[in-house]
Amino acid sequence: MKIGYLMQAGVPDMRVAPLSGPAVHVQQVCAELRRLGHDVRLVARFDDGIWLSDDLQQYRPAPATWLDSGLPRLLERVIRRVQATLRLPYAALFDSLRFAAAAR
Repeated sequence: MKIGYLMQAGVPDMRVAPLSGPAVHVQQVCAELRRLGHDVRLVARFDDGIWLSDDLQQYRPAPATWLDSGLPRLLERVIRRVQATLRLPYAALFDSLRFAAAAR
């Protein structure tokens, strides 16, 4: 089975040693899933964007999607500004679409 392990905001940085307790937990869960025969891809939002790893050793930035330029990016900025100004809950639609594209 192909499994995407998604980690959004406030996650431990898996790219730097020594790993924190939560990072070790993620590492062990992924290792056990691999041991059981699954393909596991980590998709995580770190401070500087969305990163991918298939082995938790090598990390690469997620490729840019159609959401990252032009009209979709402008629309995202407007929606985020309105949400912040009116103190509306943040729905994370654009982040979810980016994670979905990165997990493929």
